[in-house]
Amino acid sequence: MKTLFRVFLMVSAIVAMGCQPNEKVIEKTIEKPVTDEKVVKVDETMTDAELADSGEQLLTFHTFPLAEKAFQMALIKNPENLKAQFYTEGFLKVYTVYKGILTRIKPFVRKQGKLKELERIINSIPNVPARKYFLDGAEDIKTVSDLQNFFFEHQQNWNGFRKWLIKNYDKSLTLNLDPLFLLINTGIEAKYSCEMIDEESGKAICNYNNVFQKKLGPADLMGLRQMVGGMVLYFSFFTSYNLEGFDKLSALDPDGKLSSKQSYQYLVDVNSNIFTLRQKNLLRETISIGSDFLESAKYAIKYQQQLCPKGPQVTRQRAGYLFHDGICVVADNEVDRSLKMLEQVLSGPVKTTMMNRYGQNVETNVDFLSWFRNPTTDLKTIGPAEYDSCGRVSKIADRTLGGIFKDKNAEDFVLDPRAGRSLCVNSYELNLPVTINQHAQ
Repeated sequence: MKTLFRVFLMVSAIVAMGCQPNEKVIEKTIEKPVTDEKVVKVDETMTDAELADSGEQLLTFHTFPLAEKAFQMALIKNPENLKAQFYTEGFLKVYTVYKGILTRIKPFVRKQGKLKELERIINSIPNVPARKYFLDGAEDIKTVSDLQNFFFEHQQNWNGFRKWLIKNYDKSLTLNLDPLFLLINTGIEAKYSCEMIDEESGKAICNYNNVFQKKLGPADLMGLRQMVGGMVLYFSFFTSYNLEGFDKLSALDPDGKLSSKQSYQYLVDVNSNIFTLRQKNLLRETISIGSDFLESAKYAIKYQQQLCPKGPQVTRQRAGYLFHDGICVVADNEVDRSLKMLEQVLSGPVKTTMMNRYGQNVETNVDFLSWFRNPTTDLKTIGPAEYDSCGRVSKIADRTLGGIFKDKNAEDFVLDPRAGRSLCVNSYELNLPVTINQHAQ
């Protein structure tokens, strides 16, 4: 958890990958798209479709703020423009939370002693619209709570995109991706755009006409929806409970030498409200995301002949689509059991066999999603209650662990098997329960 406050900004580079069948001779039926400087027109005389197309061409690192304006103009003319909605309500909206972030984050970064690193990032951005976009803000992220609010806004936007995808589950659209914005297409798509005619001479026919185009049908929107749902779940770790104080702990113990008992006590001492449920949280969305995943999996299995006609070992069987390798699910007994189990878990408690901390397989009743159905308001009321002489948790405050273990036997599964013993070498505090087998009750 400490690393959350040491690393905030990450810069990724997408490197184009190429494939040349043979360098001797390559014949092309259609020339590769020109990626030189271009002029993109955006004005009030254009139709909504033209404005949406122009917005796509402005989706580069340098000009994406202008793309946002173009899509907004398209929606003013036609609120039902699907492409403009996709970018405005989804793709772009997810990242608009970063407007002004390089200025907003300064107070927090300054307290962490990392201001010089941030300034180096700022100085590396050229004087283009994106620079102004990232700097146009007030210095308002000062505390861990402020940072959590930022993450929550980001999470809300991901969830908004997910709901848009659900609402438009049966739609289809074609995206024209600018090569300067998605360089990966230059290599990966071009790689599959050549058909070898003569291996000995190296002759190949290459068609680059659709290199920068992606089609999204209902199945692609469904797959994308699951990925977006995963992002909503990911941010729940950072947004659901009060984490104020972890920055102080990171400064006090940068090398992580304190025991869990010492760290926990320090956090409680500096913030009595730590680990309490934040009003701004999306924990209950987990049930909806799980249900949607279940229905999507059933859909994918039912239509495997259309979504994965050549089997999971064959690539590029849906050329031109977002999920070009197919949406493949191996429908066997294990998958069927897993989906039935998920259906039961979404409905409530299930009887399952789990391995306890002594290595024994025990049948017990578990509500895996209890925390998401009825979120615990204060994790301190269910967490460590007592420690042994080695600093290991020997007793927890709530033996159901917030309603998960219905038989009130949580300690049998989550405590260190050595808890209470005198041997303190390589100790740890909590065990990870292992599910061996599941069956309906």
